[in-house]
Amino acid sequence: MPKHVPGCRAHLPAPGARWPITTNATVQTLYGSWTLLRDNKTTPGTRMDAQGRWTAIPNASMLPAGPTSMGGTCGELDEDEGLTEHCAGCYAANLERAYPSLSAAAARNLRTLTTAHLAAGVDGAADVITAGVELSAGAQYRAGVASPIFRHHADGEILADWHADAIRMAAERTSDVSHWLYSRKPSLARRLVGIPNLAVLLSADRANIELMLGATRELGLPIAYLSDATPEDDANIERIVDVTGRRAISCPATGAWKHDGRGPAHVVGVTGRRADMGPDARVGAGACAACTKCVSPAGPSIVFDRHGGAPKRTAHEVFVSLRSRA
Repeated sequence: MPKHVPGCRAHLPAPGARWPITTNATVQTLYGSWTLLRDNKTTPGTRMDAQGRWTAIPNASMLPAGPTSMGGTCGELDEDEGLTEHCAGCYAANLERAYPSLSAAAARNLRTLTTAHLAAGVDGAADVITAGVELSAGAQYRAGVASPIFRHHADGEILADWHADAIRMAAERTSDVSHWLYSRKPSLARRLVGIPNLAVLLSADRANIELMLGATRELGLPIAYLSDATPEDDANIERIVDVTGRRAISCPATGAWKHDGRGPAHVVGVTGRRADMGPDARVGAGACAACTKCVSPAGPSIVFDRHGGAPKRTAHEVFVSLRSRA
């Protein structure tokens, strides 16, 4: 069975640090606005505001989820790479559906990125992505984070080869930041292999496991596996360990911490320890920033637990529902 190993203090705010809740999450570029997610799971620091909402240091990029034909960036259901039926449970799509303003911001980001590429090629797209990374890194440094982290695509996917090349260039320009991303597109992920400060994990489930195992044999990348805790999933996790030669660690935010009574599973104490997260805590850190196993290029494979089985609706129905409310 996979197990959890805690992570790195350098990615968390300095003890006693206070950062402004109003930290700007949008940067204006030559090609349009670029908005980051305040992702409580990935952020180094988050705080509960007066309304009881957790608000985070922004440190993740976003593009629209779902099929490209519906305005998303994840590919098509009938293609070899990208979406599978397991994407019916896509948390990013659920968030876009619940918060139209989030969906609108993701769509604006896509327009800005494609406009930059049309106007100035890979360099222009890299300028946009770099601006977002630098905005986030600055906010993290002000909060006392010694080693900033940044997640690409907490919503959405790699669009094309030029987009992958722009991410690579942005990571190389910001060598003081640890970048990471998950991708269901091995043909594009291969363009991001070998960057010291960029971790890439191939996103797998029961439907695409053969594709991802073949890709990791070639590319040497870890796998992030979505499990419904079925016997088939257990067998696939064992295969991942055998093929990658890496441990498979269960993400505690989707597993052990969901029922421990300490509040949102994706937030830990400011020390980086879940045990220091009390049910009445108002300041914390994201689980990813505390664990950091996904952030290391030499890290293990990861298992994301989705208990209760697959969603009842098909992926197509989920994304039709999302776009019908856009």
